[in-house]
Amino acid sequence: MIGFLLAAGMLCAAGADEDWAEVWRGLAELEALPPEAGPARAAAGLRLEGLAAARDDPWRRELLAYHLESLAGGSPAPVSASEEWVPVAGEAWVVARALPPGEAADAALTAAVAEVPEGAGFQRCLVLGFERFGALCDAYETDPALRMGLALHERARAPWSAGNLGRLLGRLGRAGEGRAVLSEQLARESEPAVRLALRDDRGLLALGAGDWAAARGDLGFALAAGSPSAQVVVGQRALAWGRLGRARVLFRPGVGSEPPHSWALRGWGLSMLAREGADYAAALPPVTDPSSRDR
Repeated sequence: MIGFLLAAGMLCAAGADEDWAEVWRGLAELEALPPEAGPARAAAGLRLEGLAAARDDPWRRELLAYHLESLAGGSPAPVSASEEWVPVAGEAWVVARALPPGEAADAALTAAVAEVPEGAGFQRCLVLGFERFGALCDAYETDPALRMGLALHERARAPWSAGNLGRLLGRLGRAGEGRAVLSEQLARESEPAVRLALRDDRGLLALGAGDWAAARGDLGFALAAGSPSAQVVVGQRALAWGRLGRARVLFRPGVGSEPPHSWALRGWGLSMLAREGADYAAALPPVTDPSSRDR
């Protein structure tokens, strides 16, 4: 008898989830309607309100009300997170946009990046994920940033997602993993400018980890292609070794650019103060966060 009741309860829960999945599918269809389709949008909104009213879940009804008010041009207050939330398929994107900033919203947005289907909603989800990833990195909230970066790259498989994830892994002391992400992306790319940026990043990750031998090939390639980052980084290396003439040659393009490259200006100034042939490299602290460089 107990087994029968448990099975019946599970079936009811599954049925409730499917009911809300139907509501969220309807919301996605409503969001896809153009603004000029006023009557159709109004009818769809009324239908969704009727579906929600028949379901016993006040928190999800509040989520729906938030989105319907937003679609109507309003500015609804964010919906408080629910500690009892168990996601329904396709629901994370609905939740992520309705919650106030915080851990719950970050978790929902990360889940949404992984499940939102292709289309206009998918592109907006990637943009919001990209923006939130940057904010988390700036705040040094590395755990949620890493989860977001992994989700973004898993879906996008693009140079920007590989670069972001690779640089974050380097910041976390996992430069080898970061280089592997960039190498995998390089194998997919044929555009010269994209390949240059990826090799630039890969070389800087190796340099940040103290592996000059691994960095040399990528930075040499980037330097030959005119990369401003490579010019500054190799110029700094020459400056540390007391090769002042070589350093000035490398800093000169950045100094003459519009606007001038800030690190090239610093390097150029130091080259005027340093002594030719002096080895300053031993006194320099190791670079641990190459992702903070100016591009």
